[in-house]
Amino acid sequence: MKNKLGVVILLLINAICILLVVLQLQKEPEIPTVNKAQTELITKEKQCYLEALWYEARGEGYEGMYKVAEVIQNRKESGKYPDTACAVIKQPKQFSYRNDLHYDKTLKISYNTNEQEIYDQAVEIANKASQGNLTRTMPETVMWYTTLKIKRSWMKAKEVYTKVGNHKFFKLKEKE
Repeated sequence: MKNKLGVVILLLINAICILLVVLQLQKEPEIPTVNKAQTELITKEKQCYLEALWYEARGEGYEGMYKVAEVIQNRKESGKYPDTACAVIKQPKQFSYRNDLHYDKTLKISYNTNEQEIYDQAVEIANKASQGNLTRTMPETVMWYTTLKIKRSWMKAKEVYTKVGNHKFFKLKEKE
């Protein structure tokens, strides 16, 4: 009897050890820690990107929104514009949807159920952009865009890099 009890105890101990190993293997990989200030900045940046993508380019689908996010990223990394997405977006007369808004004003995003897919895409791009995970599809010199109908004097010093839907994306003209 003692022998059988000893075998059962050994089997239980082995089972517990195997279970612990399996649980350890299933453990989520550790994510680098981000302090509270970094988290707040990422959250604000995400909201600013989302707002700009939604109000500037939702009609252009994923590609158009992605390229607008790249323009914002290119500006903030250029040294010629502010170094945060929010500051880039909130500069006066830079993004048409903000022209009549106070600098600190944030717009509420509302959408119809038929816009859910495009909203989800905007959120995905805003997440990538705010975390610095956009993969470049355009050169870093592409820092401007406008609708096809608009003609402005600043366009003379730029050349169209690409068109997406009703938008043109510009870079500085190459010196000849």
